[in-house]
Amino acid sequence: MKNQLIVFIVAVTVLAFASCRNEDETFHPLTLKATDIDLVQDKANKYKLCGEIGSDGIEFTLQGTDQYSDMAYVTNVMVDGIECKIEPNIKYDDTTTYKGDWGEIVNSSVEQPCKMFFHIKPNPADKERVFDVSVGYGYWYRDIKIVQAKRN
Repeated sequence: MKNQLIVFIVAVTVLAFASCRNEDETFHPLTLKATDIDLVQDKANKYKLCGEIGSDGIEFTLQGTDQYSDMAYVTNVMVDGIECKIEPNIKYDDTTTYKGDWGEIVNSSVEQPCKMFFHIKPNPADKERVFDVSVGYGYWYRDIKIVQAKRN
């Protein structure tokens, strides 16, 4: 009786773990087209793109290009470890904006797929400024790390 109980518990445990594997529950890195900035694949994390910009600031755009491009829009922004909040949309247009003394990021869904406009202001500090941006959500996402050079 004891052996049957052990076999039953092992069988239920194996079945529980085997049933957790679902092809629909795999993560998919979003494919993004970058304009006016070079982003490279992080060697340690296939979901992260990295880039460097000068202290003078920059304007560039990102846009999703694959079958999940409708999921490609900025969902979180952190600058030097501080989370940025979405600005209220008082015009009720098809945009969302993250804004700070560092610049702004605008998601524009006027046309599909969504375009993400980045306007990064010059860095006045004597240290690098680090932007951690999340694009997408759920199983379809991409993390972006942009390091802005310190002031010259």
